[in-house]
Amino acid sequence: MHIRFHNHRLASDEYDLQLISNGDNRPIVFNIIQYDEAHYTEHNFNSLSELNAFLTTTSCSSKDYCTWMNIEGIHRTDILDELSNRFNFHALT
Repeated sequence: MHIRFHNHRLASDEYDLQLISNGDNRPIVFNIIQYDEAHYTEHNFNSLSELNAFLTTTSCSSKDYCTWMNIEGIHRTDILDELSNRFNFHALT
């Protein structure tokens, strides 16, 4: 029996990952869903500035309902970094 090992270069650090991912210019869509037992609302945003304007005028931490944030376009690490700092989660989550 013969076993082969292949070595593939992975991004050595976060900087390499950012160089790879931030070159992608596909649009990012932010989808905010807020719901409780009786209500459901959905908000869609096409930019981080629109999302920030919504978040500053709306409480997303109410105990009366649950807030779900879906982000389509996680290839932009700069935006993920900003969101992870704002909501205190790791950018790779």
